[in-house]
Amino acid sequence: MPPIDELTRIAPTHLERLERQGIFTTGLLLEVRDVLAVDVDTFKARLARGARELNLEPPSDLTLRGWWEQARTLEEE
Repeated sequence: MPPIDELTRIAPTHLERLERQGIFTTGLLLEVRDVLAVDVDTFKARLARGARELNLEPPSDLTLRGWWEQARTLEEE
């Protein structure tokens, strides 16, 4: 699986947080975050809930859909 820093449209601060949690590859990200187990609407809702809990602005719909689609592409590799 590709390194986590090869994901597109992800802020450097998010990458740093993932790396601090030991998530260095996209495979680990998919495994830990269960992205492949949910549809795009559930994925968006979960990220919105997390953003509210952390008092952060959630990513745009375009960014969220891009992440979700990348997860699907990586699953096929």
